[in-house]
Amino acid sequence: MAFTLTQAECLLLERRRRGESQTRAARRYRIPVSRYVAWERGTREITKPVSEIVPTPCEKCVVLRKRSGKAQKEIAAEMRRSRMWVVLMERGDANPTELLRYWNEHS
Repeated sequence: MAFTLTQAECLLLERRRRGESQTRAARRYRIPVSRYVAWERGTREITKPVSEIVPTPCEKCVVLRKRSGKAQKEIAAEMRRSRMWVVLMERGDANPTELLRYWNEHS
């Protein structure tokens, strides 16, 4: 099964790749911050073009966690790891194989 991102998830990953805050991303799109936040949450229709993104393995972990509604701390506790370990996997600063395995079993 293909892993498909929503437009909102593409916005989130694009912003993360740029290292931007939601405020900065809103400025780039020339919209109010509240509208951008709603776009990224998927609670408001996106009215500007959004680039399609192919997620890296660590970005896939971020998206799956967001979809689950769980915090990094919760995932870490379930895996008997530290929250920092999850942060490193999601940032791409460490190999996310174990975290991907977790998501394959829990999604």
